[in-house]
Parts: sequence; structure tokens; C-alpha cells
Amino acid sequence: MTTTDRKLRVFLCHSSQDKPIVRELYLRLLAEDWIDPWLDEEKLLPGQDWDLEIEKAVEAADAIIVCLSSTSVSKEGYVQKEIKAALNVALFMPEETIYIVPLRFDECSMPRNLRSIQYIDFFPIERKEWVYSRLFQSLKVRMEQVVKRKDEEQARKEKEEREREEAKEKARQESEERKQKEAEEDSRREADERNRKNIEAHEMKEVEEKTYVMLNERYEKTEEQTPQQAEENMSLGVGAQVDKKTTPALNKNILTALDIIVFGVTAFIVIATFLGGFSLFGPYGSPITIIFAGLYILGRGFLNNYLRK
Repeated sequence: MTTTDRKLRVFLCHSSQDKPIVRELYLRLLAEDWIDPWLDEEKLLPGQDWDLEIEKAVEAADAIIVCLSSTSVSKEGYVQKEIKAALNVALFMPEETIYIVPLRFDECSMPRNLRSIQYIDFFPIERKEWVYSRLFQSLKVRMEQVVKRKDEEQARKEKEEREREEAKEKARQESEERKQKEAEEDSRREADERNRKNIEAHEMKEVEEKTYVMLNERYEKTEEQTPQQAEENMSLGVGAQVDKKTTPALNKNILTALDIIVFGVTAFIVIATFLGGFSLFGPYGSPITIIFAGLYILGRGFLNNYLRK
């Protein structure tokens, strides 16, 4: 038999007229180290509520010995109330549970509500030890039932605790897996973003290299152009797309064109003035022509410096 950490609680239901025999029964049960009998005169403390304490004792009892006699079965009072209370508790007991044990002290009739339960006679006196042995045998069976129920309850609690722990562990693992997936998803998005930026940078670099090559090709073509072609390209807006490497060639062409124009005009004025006697500016033509030529030389120097920047 599996051991338990408490004694078997046995409530003694009886009439006050049967107190002497019940007291003897109480002492015999008390002598057993595995039984904790409940007798009102031994358990009730002064000042306690009689009805409340008896009701609590009946509900807490593992077994109830109902002491019956001709006096108790015909008397109204606590015996009948205690029997009814015990029967109400028995309704919630599993089948085959030994809970109510009727014990007759004489040839009394069994109460109607106890007739379905096997009773035992506490008489004649020479059968007393045999009665005790049978009574203890029933109480030991009840003790085994209590221990079994306690073990089953303990196993149920342990199972529930395991299930709770398993559920918590499962929830923890699912949480970790979810966090890991989120971290992996974040890493993947970051990697995709880095790849996208790298691709954009590579494409931009390719565009810059192609642009640079294109500008170089245009620069080389511009180097081979005549001043007239360069001027035409400038008028078409082509020169605006040429990089700084094309600037010296364009400046040189511009200065050459200006030199030709100014030189032709100056030469015409000088020849017309000195050889033909013609003065474009009247009697002051020669000085003005000289001044014009000097201003052009100064202006060309400033223009040359500006275009070379």
C-alpha cells in the first residue's frame, strides 16, 4: 500500500445515549497510528459553533462510522442530520468507495437510507475483536482508496504542470523561431538594399565612363574641325556639351577669326587714308585709325586672357 503523509480521518456519527460504547471505539481507533478518529467531545473546543464544526468534520472525513442503536434510530436529532450530511457527501464519491460504515450496537432496524450499505454488528461482546479486525480491514481498503486518489490527483497535477511547461517551452521556441525569421528577413532586406545600391552605383559608374568616353571622342573630333565647323557646332549648341578639354581649341579659333576681321578693317582704313587721300573720319582719320589699332591690341590681350580661363 502506498504511504501518505496524513492519517485516515474517521468521523464517528452517534447518539449521546451511546457515548460510552462510542468512546471505547474512539480510543481503539486512536491507538492505530494511521487513523485519526473524530469525536465531538474530544475535538470540539469551547466557544466553537457545534453545527459548523460537525459539518466541516463530515465533509473532511475519509470515512464515517455510523453507530446505530435502538435509541439512535428512533430519535430525532443530530444523528439523523449527520447521516443525511454523510449521504450527501457520498453522492460525489466514486463507485466502490468505502465511505459510510454502519455499525450496529444492538438488534435495531436499519434506517431506510442506509439499507443498501453492508453493516457490521458490534455484538455480542465475544465477537468484539473479530468486529475490530473486520472494521480495520474496511478502513485499510478505504485508506488505499484515499492514497490511490491522492496519487492520481498528484499525477494529474504533475501532468498538467508538464503540459503547462511544455506549452511554455513550445511558446518560447516559437517566439525564438519567429524572432530568428524576423532577423533573417531583416538581414535579407538589408542585403537586397546593399545589392540594389551597389547595382545603382555600378550603373552610374558605367554611365559616367561612357559619358567620359563620348566626351573624349567629341573632343578629338573637335580638335580636327576647322574654325568654321567649330563655330557652326557652337551655334547648334554642340560646344556646350564639350568638356573643358575642348576650350583651348575653341578660344584659339575665336581669336584667329577676330584677328582676321580687325586686321582687314584696319588695313583698309590705313591704305585708304595714306594712299588714296580718303579719310573715313575726315581730317582726323589717321589719328583715329592709330588710336583704334592701339585699343584693339589692348582689347585683344584682355580677351585672350579671359578666353584662356
